Amino acid sequence: MKLRLLYLFAALFIATTPALADPVTLDLATIDTFEQLFSNPSATFDRIESTAFGTPFTRFVNTFEPVTGAGEAWIGLDGLSLDWSSFDSLQLWVRNDNESDWEFQLVVKDSANTEALSSLVVLSPGQSTVLSLNLDGGLNKSDINQVLIRLTGDLPRDGVSDVTAEFVVSPVPEPGMLVLLGMGLVSVPFLSRRRAG
Repeated sequence: MKLRLLYLFAALFIATTPALADPVTLDLATIDTFEQLFSNPSATFDRIESTAFGTPFTRFVNTFEPVTGAGEAWIGLDGLSLDWSSFDSLQLWVRNDNESDWEFQLVVKDSANTEALSSLVVLSPGQSTVLSLNLDGGLNKSDINQVLIRLTGDLPRDGVSDVTAEFVVSPVPEPGMLVLLGMGLVSVPFLSRRRAG
């Protein structure tokens, strides 16, 4: 039994060594909580959960003034001067916690204002997704200046009601961490059998 368990762990380790040794997706847990950078139309902005970014997540609320037509907000950080030369992609988990559909997009800019964009994704109430973008499309990765979430949506046409966009963001777990968690879960049945014997 011990030999079988050893073989199982060895196989899992060999199969997942690339994920453990070469993580290329940036973990945003080291970046501070995002802030409001831009909104059109003008909007009030409240962060209703002040935990550190990704511990376990950060929740945002954008309340737009009464207007008609599309609303847009850019949530993120500016003036970062980060060196991401060793990374080739960025992922961020987003969930729409509001009662209306909203569109989300992940944006990264360098100091020259060159930008990389993820696909624009429509999330219905309660839906979540992982926004992913490629950092190798012309960015100066040694001088990353902005990391943003672009939020857009159609506001009510009555021109009276305020509109609130509420959403949650969190880093995506690194592949290596998922592998280690999986290995631990796989070992549970073997340990319980051993104790029973």
